[in-house]
Amino acid sequence: MRESCLIIASIACLSWSALNASEPAFEPATTAASDSTRSDTEQQILRTTRLALFIPGAGQLSNQNYFKAACVWGGFAYGVKFLIDNTRDLKNTRTNLIAAIEQDSGFFAINTLTERETYDQRYRDLSWMLLAGIHGLSILDAHVSANLQSFDVSEDLSLRWGFFRLQNQSTLGLTLNWQPGLHKRHQL
Repeated sequence: MRESCLIIASIACLSWSALNASEPAFEPATTAASDSTRSDTEQQILRTTRLALFIPGAGQLSNQNYFKAACVWGGFAYGVKFLIDNTRDLKNTRTNLIAAIEQDSGFFAINTLTERETYDQRYRDLSWMLLAGIHGLSILDAHVSANLQSFDVSEDLSLRWGFFRLQNQSTLGLTLNWQPGLHKRHQL
């Protein structure tokens, strides 16, 4: 239990430090000064990522990805169910092991229960890791979706059949036309 709490705390600290990596270490940590130098899009991306860090599914809601938010909540429900089941199994195994030791049940019964306790403890810890993984993926998804909302997806990207010249020879082939930046998409 203590190891899984340390893992979750480490992931939260790493996520928080990654969010503030663009700020120099020597500046005072005031949000008013650091947020005023960022554009509206950058502030929205940072706000969405922070929401996703602290509230599971909130980043997806901020990006208006409602189906993804429901998937995050379903993943958390799935992980919590396994965590509860594995914790219950571990407690039952430990109770049975203590009873077997008190009754002096024999080497094979105690050895079997000890191995079962190790098995249950491993899967309980994996349940914590599953929850941390789901949370990490939801943060990553929210951050990437927030970045892609300001991505230029104008209709300047096209694929056409035609003749084009390669080193003084005409050839039939495909051309890919891309002219980024001609049509700016509205900023968030």
